[in-house]
Parts: sequence; C-alpha cells; structure tokens
Amino acid sequence: RYLIYCDPLPNNAYVACLEIDDVNASDAGKYKISAKNKLGESNAHIQLNLDNQEQGSSGRPTFTQAPQVRMFEESVLLECRCTAEPVPSFTWTLDGKPITMGARYKQGILSEGNTHTIFLEIAQLTAKDSGAYKVTAKNVKGDGVANIQLNIEGIDFKLPEGIAPSFLNKPSIKQDAKTATVQIDIIADPSPSLHWTKDGKELL
Repeated sequence: RYLIYCDPLPNNAYVACLEIDDVNASDAGKYKISAKNKLGESNAHIQLNLDNQEQGSSGRPTFTQAPQVRMFEESVLLECRCTAEPVPSFTWTLDGKPITMGARYKQGILSEGNTHTIFLEIAQLTAKDSGAYKVTAKNVKGDGVANIQLNIEGIDFKLPEGIAPSFLNKPSIKQDAKTATVQIDIIADPSPSLHWTKDGKELL
C-alpha cells in the first residue's frame, strides 16, 4: 500500500514522495519524514486529515533552505531561514549542549511576514568552536530543526564538503478517490537516506 521513492533534481536537490494506495480513514494521522546523511539530519512532520482539504503543517516552523555559513576575519555567522506563524522561539546547541549567549555568542531573528531568518554569531573563533550546531524553532503549531556542521582549523576556516539535509518547502498532499501522495523537496549532498513513519511506526 505504501510506495516510497526519492527522485533527483538539479543542484543536489531531491523530491521525496510517499504514495498511499487504497487510502481510507485509518490512514489519517501524523507522518514524519527523516532525511539523513553524514553531515546531519532534518525532519518534517505532516498531519494527514482525510476529511479536511486543509492539509499539511501550516504554521509549524519549516526550514525552507540549506543553512548558510558566513565567514568573517575573526567571527562566523550561522543563518537559517524558516516559515512559521506565529513567530517562533528558538534555541541553539553545540554537540547536543545548549549554547549560553554572552560576549562570544549572539543570537537573533529577523522576520518579514511569516518568513524568519534565525542567526547565531560566534566571535573570537577557536578550533573549539568546531562541531555540530543545531537550531530548534518552536511555536504553538510545532517545531522544526536545522543542522550545521562547522569545522575550524587554526585561522583557516574549512567547511565540510557537502550539504546537510534540509527541506526546501512545506509538504504538499494530493488526494484523489483511491490514492494520497505526500511530496516534499530536499537539498542534500551526499544523497540522503529517508525514513517515513506514521504515528511513530516506520513505514516499509
């Protein structure tokens, strides 16, 4: 009943699809897609309501492009863009540990309508600032996560080759009499492994 596939697009992009045949009321629920490669992982959540045409995760924080890293002489700026309504709160971690804001770390958010740019500025860089950064954006509709891997060696900045998975848009849901199709675009390099779950159970 489940057809899962991922088709390549230009510029390290992919379109991930989940097709549900003979769709019925029991297929309603919370779906999640996880995209993972050696540089990181990203997740998207989809609420499938078969008795409602208003599908998708409207309002939930959704990261819409790959995180950006801007290098300066002695600092770095990590930027992530997401859509969310209302404006989300957000937290940053480094290798799983919360980052305490202060003299070296400054965070902020710039909002234009439902589009928000979340940033973290790190001053007085050292090799200890290397690691896996994660930003979590939350509002009353849910949460979203973006990952950035930062490698710093001495005074030379070396970014990892490739792109951590990031979702480029909100999931779209198409439904006809017998089939429901969930589709979402991903950017990643190398190509990501994908896992779909429904209400916490993996779909095979």
